[in-house]
Amino acid sequence: MFAFTAVCTAAPAMGAERIYVTYGPLEESVPIASLALFAKEGKIDSNLDGFAQYIKESQLAEIRSALQAKAEISQVTIAQFLYTPQGEVLLKRLGRVIQTKARQPGFYAIRAALILAASDPEGLTILNVLRKFPTYGIRIDIARALGIADELTSLINRSNQTIAGVAQLSEAQAASEPAIPAAAMLQPQLPGPYTWKKSSVILTSPNRLRTFDMDIYLPQGSPQPAPVVVISHGLGSDRISFQYLAKHLASYGFAVAVPRTFRQQRPTNPKLSNRQSQRSSRTSRIC
Repeated sequence: MFAFTAVCTAAPAMGAERIYVTYGPLEESVPIASLALFAKEGKIDSNLDGFAQYIKESQLAEIRSALQAKAEISQVTIAQFLYTPQGEVLLKRLGRVIQTKARQPGFYAIRAALILAASDPEGLTILNVLRKFPTYGIRIDIARALGIADELTSLINRSNQTIAGVAQLSEAQAASEPAIPAAAMLQPQLPGPYTWKKSSVILTSPNRLRTFDMDIYLPQGSPQPAPVVVISHGLGSDRISFQYLAKHLASYGFAVAVPRTFRQQRPTNPKLSNRQSQRSSRTSRIC
């Protein structure tokens, strides 16, 4: 509902005119019109000349290309994402780096700019997002940006190590098992040999003071312990969307758990409920 409201009603009173780049006590400002001229014609005016002399030609070409690059995404899709918990986490991180001229976190301004840029005929480009930013100035904190970049790099490295470890274990297990004769190969497009039984439970997470629903599909009549598969549906989906897959896997002897995602969970803590109500009220007023 919030996403639909944002798409239909978001309209800035003004657009940003300057970018203020800060690094500790140092600050420089650049008119967005100068960036637009550089992106469109490749011309560097007096406002950009001081920066350009410290940047290689190849880097300038990359910057110009980045300013013009268009993301093929609709305003509805990006609005739906930005109103999810995952999208709001991203906006909070970006809001620490990209702020208003008055040094206020850019959470709501960034969301409005992204949605408005995606709905504009020119599309979602960096330059268009800057133009749609609903305050006179945009302040970018380089020191915080570098810190977040380090955090993301560390997270990506840990994820890659985990994925590599899982792949290595899988390959080792596959190598240790005998090959399956062609005649014994399953036809996964067909239902498996087992019936299944569905049950629904409500679980409690004591650390987060939340409850969440989960559907469990158990194979019936399998002589072996059932391996467990957890299906976590993505954005804009729900448990019912993957019911077909859970049933199919259960028919092959898998125990399948399909939990409800965080966005759909019911808060059991009154403070959490109040915060959600306050957040909903704020987003309705702004967008």
